[in-house]
Amino acid sequence: MIIIDIADTQNYEKKDWPDDVLFFSDEWQLRSHQCKNFINAHKKIHTRKIHGRKCIIKEIKPQEGKEFLKQHHIQGSNNLGIIFFGLFYQQELIGVMSLGRHNRQIINNTIVLDRFCIAYGIHVQGGASKLFARCVDWAKSNQYDQIISFSDNRLTNGHIYEVLGFQLEKNHRPDYCYVDIKNPNKRISKQSQKKSSSRCPAGMTEFQWADMRGLKKLWDKGKKRWVFLLDPTKKTWKQNLSQKCAEQNKRGDFKQSHIRGYFNSVKCSSDIFYGSSYELRCLYLLEQNELVESFKRADVFTDSEMKSRNPDFEVLYKDQSKEIIEVKPESRFLNESDVQKQISETQKYANSVGFKFSVWTERSSGLANDRSIIEWAKKYIAETTGNTDWIEKQKESNKKKAKKYYDLRIANDKIKFFCSFCNLEHEALRLTHDRNIAKNGRYICEKEGGHIAGSRPKDHLKKDNPYASEGKKQCNECKDIKLFEAFSPDKSKRDGYSTRCKICRAAKYKAKYQLKKGSDSQSSIESEE
Repeated sequence: MIIIDIADTQNYEKKDWPDDVLFFSDEWQLRSHQCKNFINAHKKIHTRKIHGRKCIIKEIKPQEGKEFLKQHHIQGSNNLGIIFFGLFYQQELIGVMSLGRHNRQIINNTIVLDRFCIAYGIHVQGGASKLFARCVDWAKSNQYDQIISFSDNRLTNGHIYEVLGFQLEKNHRPDYCYVDIKNPNKRISKQSQKKSSSRCPAGMTEFQWADMRGLKKLWDKGKKRWVFLLDPTKKTWKQNLSQKCAEQNKRGDFKQSHIRGYFNSVKCSSDIFYGSSYELRCLYLLEQNELVESFKRADVFTDSEMKSRNPDFEVLYKDQSKEIIEVKPESRFLNESDVQKQISETQKYANSVGFKFSVWTERSSGLANDRSIIEWAKKYIAETTGNTDWIEKQKESNKKKAKKYYDLRIANDKIKFFCSFCNLEHEALRLTHDRNIAKNGRYICEKEGGHIAGSRPKDHLKKDNPYASEGKKQCNECKDIKLFEAFSPDKSKRDGYSTRCKICRAAKYKAKYQLKKGSDSQSSIESEE
């Protein structure tokens, strides 16, 4: 067991928590009795053991259920509870399980198992299963399609949900809330601190605005989402989502900023959606292939895990054989387990319907590599459709991302150091400081003549002309000191004259002209021959 002090700022940005049961300091201080009850249950330390068959289940009043939860559950009572069931042993209430609404009610006809606990020091063998069976009966009678619940990775791995018959639907990544450093025991949801909700000034991020007001981020270890289907004919939220995404992919209803569009196929007399430069190249080659009679986006199918999948292309050859093609970069096909799973499921489907199956990678493109495919796709789109709007959108998107990254990561990462040349303390961006050292071997400030990452010194640090008072200047080419009249005017220079004298500039341009004239003459002779 580990207790994290939420008033300690060093933990605010920490995400990689140790593999142990974690409590935050406010939980331990305010609800130590409930935390100890959880630890004892986790370690199977009990003062009384009761068999579930000796207990009875009753529906109890919400107030009675909330009072029990407040006394024994780490999170206390729930405000969204709809129905409360009590576990009784000889008229003694020893356990409670409740069902309620989701705080955002993300799915219709769904109820949430939001609380379950047993009284301090008591272990009831089969108590959770007996309570949940009653919850299932109630949910079915009220025509709910599924029961969902969430387990907190700080406290448990969710094994009890597997025992009750739930399916793991999603692993949620670590998330955060805010803590007021003046009142560390108070938690503030991140939704309430969005820029649109917290009157964040323009030019500031959500985190910067929260920090100015004394709010710090507090990370968790993520959560697991579990689902129990009450109606086997209904699909889970994840299954519905995968089907929706598969249908979108087939129709091409996407909003990504990468290369996408419709390939005009003369062979198929239709426009076929492509979602990447790889898919465009594949369609182009299928159009040129004399053995291909027609091709189209492949149909959606349901895999062995009841997920909807949409392969890329279905090809009909002139010998009437059919093939399903998955288009993937080789690096993803070899290294990403989810892509390998997708390929495996698609291959099983192709075998089941009697189709051939292949994976199309950059090796199949006839081009050198990934970059060549992208460059080819850009050129092809520009030549065939004239549509280059996506390029400008991508540039704009990249600029926004670069600015956001600079503002969040680079602009705030500064370093202070003493400069022996100026005998002053400098403050510079860590990025430019490191580049200066990499370029010069040591940090050389601009006053000493150092250039940061190749940039020019600022105007007020440019070298003055020591002969300006005499109306003269030194030529950078011949190094002679001449009157200003020997130099051409140049307003970009501090003294108003170019860095090379007229004679040196004329000689330079004459040499370039002679060189160009010689190369043109040689080309003319070769063409005549």
